[in-house]
Parts: sequence; C-alpha cells; structure tokens
Amino acid sequence: MSRIADTDLRVVMDSITSVFTFTPEKYPAMRGMIFPRRQEFAVDHSIKHAMKTVGKLAAQSESRDHGGHEDYDSLRTDTIKLVITALNLAHVLGIRPEDLPELIRKEVK
Repeated sequence: MSRIADTDLRVVMDSITSVFTFTPEKYPAMRGMIFPRRQEFAVDHSIKHAMKTVGKLAAQSESRDHGGHEDYDSLRTDTIKLVITALNLAHVLGIRPEDLPELIRKEVK
C-alpha cells in the first residue's frame, strides 16, 4: 500500500476512535478501573460488539438456508460496522494505522 493509503487509514481510525471512546462517563462499569483493567474492558466490549454484528450477518445467511433472502443493504451496513469495530479494537490493542497494511499483508498469504 502506498503512504497515501496509510494516511487515509489513520484518518479513518482517528475518526472512529474519536467517536468510540472508552470512558467511565460512557461506560459506568469502568468507574474506578485503572490500566490494565480499562484496556481489558475495552477489548472485551469491542469483541462483544464484533460478535453481535457477526451474529446479525449469520442470521441473514441462515435465513437464506430456509428459503429467505438476504438483504444486501443490511449485509453491507453490518459489514461496515464490523470493520469499524475491528479498527477500534486494533486501536485498543495498540496496533497503529501505519502498521496495519504490513500486518495485513503478512496474514494474507
């Protein structure tokens, strides 16, 4: 990936992490938590959101097995939500946007 794409990824991640912050004001369960427990909470919560979205995707796919049809608009929306959650989780785990392209290349073999 080019440096421009890396920069675009930083802008995307920054916009996501500025909206989806983990603070005690947003998540009362975090009150009194200190690092590393705050990070553990953020990781766990992000994973729960990812699994919730994967469940929605699976429900649509499973419905098709029984004669239903997939709503591609909903599938696209939920796919974008999953990407947002994954990028926010990457941030919580300390994965920098500029490192993502190379890390992804290593995983796509």
